[in-house]
Order: sequence, then structure tokens, then C-alpha cells
Amino acid sequence: MAGNISMNSSLTVEHSNRIEAIQKRAFRIIFGSFDYLDFCSRNDLSTLYEKRDLLARQFFQSILIKNSCLNYLSVA
Repeated sequence: MAGNISMNSSLTVEHSNRIEAIQKRAFRIIFGSFDYLDFCSRNDLSTLYEKRDLLARQFFQSILIKNSCLNYLSVA
């Protein structure tokens, strides 16, 4: 991906995996037996990892806006 941005999260990989596992379990309880990634893909749903990644990228991009109150934090 061009312009790939590495985002740092306060969640550890272990915590992220645990949260994702809870979502998978909830989906399995609600919708029955299925492949989680396939289900998300077919129903145009994002995984929790994808949602966190998107939100982090959007936040970073918002910092780069010149009139953002957080713009001074960006490395320019």
C-alpha cells in the first residue's frame, strides 16, 4: 500500500487477539457455525482489527490538517 502508515496502539497484540476472539464467539452464537473472515467479507463487515486500523489512520490524517488543534504534534 502506498503511503503505508504504521500506527501504534495502546492495545497489546494479545489483547487485540482476545477482543477479536470475543467478537468471533459472539458472531458464532448469533449466526451459527461459519468462517468469521468469510462471513465478514460476504456481509461487507469489518473485523475489529480493521476498524481500529481505519480509526487510527483517520485520526492521524486529521492531525495533518493545517487548522487542526493537534497539528503541532505532526512531524513536518
